[in-house]
Amino acid sequence: MAVALCALVIASGGTALAAGQLVNGNALIAKQSLSGNRLANHSVTRTQLALRQLGVLPSATLATKLASVIYRSAYFTAVGSYQRTVGTVACPHGTIAVGGGSTSPNESGAGTDFLIDSRPVADGSGWQVTVENTGGAPLQQETVWAVCLPAASVVTPTP
Repeated sequence: MAVALCALVIASGGTALAAGQLVNGNALIAKQSLSGNRLANHSVTRTQLALRQLGVLPSATLATKLASVIYRSAYFTAVGSYQRTVGTVACPHGTIAVGGGSTSPNESGAGTDFLIDSRPVADGSGWQVTVENTGGAPLQQETVWAVCLPAASVVTPTP
């Protein structure tokens, strides 16, 4: 019995010694040794990341393009009764038109001018609208609008 009691005391002392020398879990893992699938969700915070080293994330590419949107407008005078007029606006050099349209002073009332066509000009450097005066209204000032983006940021689909 004395031998068993002595063995129990020695075993307990060894366990206590081992417990006193435990190390922090972070010291057991070498730096840059874990792959992303070994990290728990939300365990890495913003303060632990070097955001400047990430560059532009793929999901932010569109936002970068949208930050460079340029709007252009130009006035043109619509022709007299029962005639059509074409108005155009140019995008700045190095940009192309990706959208556009027209506004009219008669939009709020029973106007007689109607938008017939709205499209980019042939080379994409601006926007063109065609307006028709279908009544007896006098000449009116119309506005043509263009939405322009840097040409390098626009992907043209291949047929």
